[in-house]
Order: sequence, then C-alpha cells, then structure tokens
Amino acid sequence: MDQSPLVTFVVLAYNQEQLVREAVQAAFDQTYTPLEIIISDDCSTDRTFEVLRELAAEYRGPHQVRVRRSPVNRGLTGHLQDLVNEALGELVVVAAGDDVALPERTQALAECWVGLGSPPAVLYSDFEPVGADSRPSPLPCEKVYPGPHTLERMAQGRVGVLGATCALTRNLVIDFPPVLASVIHEDRVFPYRALLVGGCVAYVNRRLLRYRVEGGLSRHREVGPEEYLRTRCARLAQRTLPDACQRLIDTVALLPAERRLRHLCEGTLADAEAILDFAGSYGLAHEAHLVKWAFKGAQVKPLFKHYLKFRFLPLFAAYYRFRYGRAA
Repeated sequence: MDQSPLVTFVVLAYNQEQLVREAVQAAFDQTYTPLEIIISDDCSTDRTFEVLRELAAEYRGPHQVRVRRSPVNRGLTGHLQDLVNEALGELVVVAAGDDVALPERTQALAECWVGLGSPPAVLYSDFEPVGADSRPSPLPCEKVYPGPHTLERMAQGRVGVLGATCALTRNLVIDFPPVLASVIHEDRVFPYRALLVGGCVAYVNRRLLRYRVEGGLSRHREVGPEEYLRTRCARLAQRTLPDACQRLIDTVALLPAERRLRHLCEGTLADAEAILDFAGSYGLAHEAHLVKWAFKGAQVKPLFKHYLKFRFLPLFAAYYRFRYGRAA
C-alpha cells in the first residue's frame, strides 16, 4: 500500500512459556510494514517473561519490537487496554500467546481498514482451529458471524466476533472510560463501541490465524443434563453479565436518547439474571421465575425454552444424552 500507516501488533501472554515462542515468531514473520510489535507478559508465574525477553533480544528484522511486563496481573481485558494505550499505531492487531498468526494477517486486516477509509473499527477474520499439538482440530468451536452487524443485534449480545482474530482502532479504548474490570468477553464490547461511534465492524473472509481450541462437544460429555443446566449455563450467564452491563453503560453515555437500544441492553441483562435464578430453583419456583423475568424484560422465547428444559427435565435429559453421549 502507498503511504501505509503504522500498525501495532500486540502479543498478550500469560503462563504460556511452552507455546509463546511460536506466537512471537509469527509476529516477527508478519509481512506488513511499517509495524510496531509489542510482546507483553501479564505477570506470569512461570518463565513466560524470560522467554519473551530472549526472543526480543535475538530478533533481527525490519519491525520495531518492544517487550514489556504488567506489574500485576491485569486479566485479558485490562492487559489489552494497557497495550492499546501504549501502541503507536492507530490500528492494533491482537494475538494471544498461544495462537499463531499467518504471515499475511496484518497486511490483510490493514488493507481492509484502509479500504474502508480508516474509520473507528473492529476487523476480524476466519481462522483454522488447532489443538494443543498445533495440528488441525476436529472439535467444534466458536463460529464467527460475517455480518451484517447492527447495534440492535449486538445490544442483545449477538455479536459473533472472535476476539482472537481481531484488530481494533485505538480510539475504541482511549476515547472511552476503562472497561469494567469484570468483563471477560472484550469481543462483545469493542465491536459495539465501533458501531456506537459511527464506525464499522468488518469481516475478512480468510483464515488468517491458527486458533488454539479445546473442549467442544467433549465438554458436554463431562457433565450430566441437570448439571449442565444448573452449573454450566449459570456460569455462562455469570460471565455474560459484565459485558452486557458495559454495553448498557456505553449506550447511555453515547446515545442517551436511544431508548430502544437501552431497552435491549437491559433485556440482555435480564436474560442472564433469569438463567441464574432458574439454576438455583426447584419445583414451582420455576413458574414464579418465568413470570417474574417475563415482566422484567427478558426475551420471552429463550426464557420459555429454558423453563421447559427444567420443567420437563427427563425429556431434556434424553435429548441431551442422545446428542452428547452419556456423561462420564
């Protein structure tokens, strides 16, 4: 590209001394220039930081390379925000310490961004799932949604962006207050912010990352149907609450007159809280929770489906075992 903008490539590592070399080498192998590379350890308890320092010291190439370490463990979202704040490039390509970027990854994402006019944006791509041994994985894993993206869809938590494949513009961090410390799913916050400020969320239909996966269907076989409803669904709901709350905060701050968006965000919070209530209840309490959360704004269809799983647990258990196999 003519007059290519400076892009920053960040590698976020934590307790990954066995895998981080491959991730860092993939950063060094990026074909795009000019490129700043920040390899960062989030206060690991193993030798991850020492490995990063060794790799940075050995690097001989065209990119600017810097290694850093968080003074305390910041968690994924806090760590990412720190790196975006320190980045010199306006576009920041994100890589986890156990994933492997293809050499053309930065080039493809940067070209997409510049082609759109360099707006506030989140860009993401397809990926190749690999296991712990770096071989292609047959396990089902997260699927990305290619679009189109709308604020209404995202307000309901239907984002469909995999953070491991993302690049984002700095203004989605530096022009906002810090994301809530409890947020785990940063990829359900920054795409929403991009649309809130009139930017875009763009999908690059290429496999640009070898993404480390685990679990898939095998996770379901570890637990029985009732434990799935009471423990696993509740855990997922608990993890969903903070990012839903963050979307509500951002909506009220940027578009206070958008009552429909605010209502959708509040409904997503109600959905998660309803699942938590169902997980801890028995007998007729299920009916009480169904009525309570229907009036409080939870989405009626998924709420009723969740209620039916509890009310007709033997039927759900039969379906569950048919699909996932008998729990170990």
